[in-house]
Amino acid sequence: MPVKNYSSGMYARLGFAIAQDVEPEILIVDEVLAVGDERFQEKCKARIRDFRTAGVTFCFVSHNFEAARELCSRSAVLHHGRLAFDGPIEQGWQRYRELEQGPVPGPQIEAG
Repeated sequence: MPVKNYSSGMYARLGFAIAQDVEPEILIVDEVLAVGDERFQEKCKARIRDFRTAGVTFCFVSHNFEAARELCSRSAVLHHGRLAFDGPIEQGWQRYRELEQGPVPGPQIEAG
């Protein structure tokens, strides 16, 4: 089947298959666990753990807190292209949720 006819899940499988077949120094995994069935996701996580054990630096991009907590030792939160947080996973997730919710409505207090 021509690649142009692949579903998003098929693209993710192909991309991950190619990425896992090499020995990278740095691996960027962008939302790969957002698609695919549970078996595919578990295979991806197992391979990411293998990379970590081998000392490969990886950047795991995800909106899935549980997967990030399972696979990563720290987090970075970007907001409008700028670093908004760098540190522990739980605190990063809290910061991400704060930014997603926007400013808390309430009275504006003026300095003075």
